[in-house]
Amino acid sequence: MKLLFNKEKNFFIILFTLLSSLSYAQGWVGGVIGTNEVLYPVSSNLTLNDIRIGVGTDLPTTQFHTTGTLRFENLAQSSTNNRLLSIDSDGNVAWRDANSLFNNSNNWLLTGNNATSTDFIGTLNDQDFRVRTNNQRRFVIEKNGRAKFIADGSTYGSVASLTQVSIFTDESTSYNSNRHFDGLYIFNSNASANTNKGVSIVLGGRMATPGPGYWSTCAISAVVDDQASTGETVDLVFQHENPANQYVENMRLTWDGRLGVGTNNPTARLHTKDSGVRFEGLPSGTGKNLVVDNDGNVYVSNVTSRTTSTNQEGTEQISELKNRVESLEKLVKQLLDEKNNKSESNDVTLFQNIPNPTKGSTSIPYLIPSDYSLINATLKITSSTGKAIHEIAINKKGLSQVEVPSDVFPANGVYFYSIIVNGKIYDTKRIIIQR
Repeated sequence: MKLLFNKEKNFFIILFTLLSSLSYAQGWVGGVIGTNEVLYPVSSNLTLNDIRIGVGTDLPTTQFHTTGTLRFENLAQSSTNNRLLSIDSDGNVAWRDANSLFNNSNNWLLTGNNATSTDFIGTLNDQDFRVRTNNQRRFVIEKNGRAKFIADGSTYGSVASLTQVSIFTDESTSYNSNRHFDGLYIFNSNASANTNKGVSIVLGGRMATPGPGYWSTCAISAVVDDQASTGETVDLVFQHENPANQYVENMRLTWDGRLGVGTNNPTARLHTKDSGVRFEGLPSGTGKNLVVDNDGNVYVSNVTSRTTSTNQEGTEQISELKNRVESLEKLVKQLLDEKNNKSESNDVTLFQNIPNPTKGSTSIPYLIPSDYSLINATLKITSSTGKAIHEIAINKKGLSQVEVPSDVFPANGVYFYSIIVNGKIYDTKRIIIQR
């Protein structure tokens, strides 16, 4: 009886121990939900309450806490899911609406943005801002603020911008009058831009005070004129800003090649108004005279013009001819006087040179009676100091003359010439050289 009691006692002790152990057990319990086999965590109170699993830590703070790496392999791919996993600075994982990423004010959307006054696109460091299409550089804002546009095939895309704005093209077609080159194209597409409308390129510089009204500018404009008979035409207009900050048209080149300076309606290839025309530093030459009618039209005259040098030479020739005529008149008078004084002269006579003074060559008349025995006769020229510089042989009797070239006289001054016949000096006269 005692043995049976002891056995029963031991059984209850073992049963109590097992029950006590089970009351503090925790682990995993397998089960089936539908066709899926699942594994449930079991807490110490034998319920399905949440438990914390720590990998690499004995103090997990969440249901799953790992201090190492995490890897997923062979995951299914979905392009329609709109939730993303995100991690905060403490490593906590949460899901996030994918659309919220693109609603961030720091992101620029392809569909447009609600920008603020402080938003921008660009670089924060010392680098250029580059835009590409078809994976080719098309537009670059350089770090120094200059901009350049780059066309297909241009070999200068890597060259720094030459000015504030540069356009690099790869134009391979030769110019002809029926086309233009690639480059800058500004077009006014306004449907009403048909009469006195167009586009402008404005150039200018700042004066002492910045702001409108203190900028000095000029404009190059393309002005459209819609004519019913000839269609649309475009004039090229040059304007400048005057001190009153008003634009004034200075010059216009019409579509048909007429250039107007001071007028916006040129009627000739070159039409000037009010300011006059000035030519400076023109080369000399000969040609037709230009004449102007009462309307200001310029025509070519049938009268041939002379250059200043030609006119000067003509004046000099006329003056020289006058001197020669005067000398001849004096010579005739001298001969008449000689004839009146002598009914018949048997003496050698020397006359004054023609002209005198002279700038170059000169003629020296003389008279040797025809019945005179001529053995040896010369005309001798000497300097003012008596030095002989030239001598010319005389072979003719009667009234004749000797031509003396200009190179006989080495310099300006007074010279003397004498006639010598058969060793006798008959007369000496003075000649003046003034070049």
